[in-house]
Amino acid sequence: MNILITGAGGFIGSHLSRKLAEKYTIFRVFPKKEQKENQYDIAFNLADTKFLKSVFTAFKKKYSIDLIIHLASKLASVDDANDIKVLTDNIKITESIVEIAKILEPKKFINFSSISVYPNRDGVFAETSEIRPSLNTDCLYGLSKFCSEIMIDFFLKNYDITVCHLRVSQVYGEGMRKDRTIPVMIKELRDTNTITMYGNGERVSNFIEINKVISIIDLFINENVKGVFNVGGENISYYDLAKRLIKFYGNELSTINMVNKGSKAKFHIDASKLERVIAELNYSYS
Repeated sequence: MNILITGAGGFIGSHLSRKLAEKYTIFRVFPKKEQKENQYDIAFNLADTKFLKSVFTAFKKKYSIDLIIHLASKLASVDDANDIKVLTDNIKITESIVEIAKILEPKKFINFSSISVYPNRDGVFAETSEIRPSLNTDCLYGLSKFCSEIMIDFFLKNYDITVCHLRVSQVYGEGMRKDRTIPVMIKELRDTNTITMYGNGERVSNFIEINKVISIIDLFINENVKGVFNVGGENISYYDLAKRLIKFYGNELSTINMVNKGSKAKFHIDASKLERVIAELNYSYS
């Protein structure tokens, strides 16, 4: 099987590329030429559509693609969360991957979306829940992810391509960005032997380990599954998360500093739709 992966240089993409390369031929898309490592790597900036048709039409003459896994996106940080380019750049990237899919005509398209499409407030959120990223600090990123889902479905509706949208929760593991929740907590713990808990640690969110994500992707690659799926691991309070990190990285003198201000939203992800599919297919993953 030949698989094209966008965003292959990112945290999830790099892990996924390495693992899938054990069984499949992987074609990775990087924005810069210097990131290429072999003949199967493609240097192309998905935010610039100028040479897209010529590049991927020539590519199709040499290779056929069975599956596209789309991970590429502009991520939002604390500094640029309100920058409209988070939205507009991701829409350009989606426009590009749709055109690439039309040219390459894979049998399947797996799109990595995000739980950021849901409002970050108290509740249990399934695939049919309200879409309202305007309540979130990363609103533009969440909106861009939902726009991508809609654009991909709309523009590929007349093509014989099975489409899956995976609304993935907070992924953690080796190589993750240092400004994410778990690395920030670990750094503070190592620097001060304390973890500061805003919202008195009452906030609840969903976290999933990178290797579990990769194992789940195997199901979508090999089984006849389509549609929108929440991909989540454990719903856990930030206080319980801090206690767990202290167990692994702290000591008997480690403390948790409670601060009342900050989010206290108890945001639970319902991944039962995926769990039902796993049960029906008798699929097992480690």
